[in-house]
Amino acid sequence: MLFFAIVWSLWLIRNDLIFKQREPDYDTLFLFILTRLCVWFRALCLDFPYNALDMLISADGLILRMLGLLLRGLLLLLMS
Repeated sequence: MLFFAIVWSLWLIRNDLIFKQREPDYDTLFLFILTRLCVWFRALCLDFPYNALDMLISADGLILRMLGLLLRGLLLLLMS
């Protein structure tokens, strides 16, 4: 599911760049991916105990922050 959240978010930010001439904000992209992932998990599993803020501030959130840095690099490669 993480893969789809990343791809969908990159697609939306790409569309903003192409059609609305908006510069991508990488911190916002990371938060959109995290929020989208939590919303999708909650839709599939009603007893999923976390929201995006819980995941961001938890110890596991450090892993997600590292993922955000990787996404930033990937997005820069795709945009160039």
